[in-house]
Amino acid sequence: MHPSGHETDDAVRLALAMVRAEWQDDPEAWNQLYAVCDDPAELARQLTHLCRQTLDQLAGVAGISSGEMLHRLAARLIPHPDPGHVTMFDLRGLDAGTRNITG
Repeated sequence: MHPSGHETDDAVRLALAMVRAEWQDDPEAWNQLYAVCDDPAELARQLTHLCRQTLDQLAGVAGISSGEMLHRLAARLIPHPDPGHVTMFDLRGLDAGTRNITG
């Protein structure tokens, strides 16, 4: 936080305005707001803080820790292949046959 707090207050207002623009599905307004940002690092800190607060609230409602909530959200972003039939080939040109992979 800056000693004066002025830059932080500006970053908080800008972050909230950008969240509102995103919520209203207005990428042009979001881009304009980002373009007037004087301190992108402070803006990122404030957006991160807003996300953290929301994550803590969601975790509290779900009855789990914030770490567990973060873990669950991250798991949703990591692709997990569906189990199924896979054909494997030997890189030396020999057919290694087929195998069923189950989850």
